[in-house]
Amino acid sequence: MAETDPMNINERRKYLHKVRLRRVYDDARTPFDRLCYLQAIASDKQAELQALHQATNPLTPHREIQTLIDRLSALPCAPQEVNEDVRLTLHEKALPLA
Repeated sequence: MAETDPMNINERRKYLHKVRLRRVYDDARTPFDRLCYLQAIASDKQAELQALHQATNPLTPHREIQTLIDRLSALPCAPQEVNEDVRLTLHEKALPLA
């Protein structure tokens, strides 16, 4: 049985052990920026999404969530010795949204 590769198995393992791979990464981009770079969407849709992207402030939902958490934390707690059905306390007057 003739081997076509002049390197035997042990030589190949040694060679692969010495070789180091260097990975090259792209620049960090958002998915929207990648779509724009690749021109994968129509120009009218891209303009619409670009306007929405610029108008959206990522801190707004965070601030709204923090406000709701603060309001929830400010609600009075039930006394420990009193058992209460929580479902009866869930109504709009307990935690108004606006």
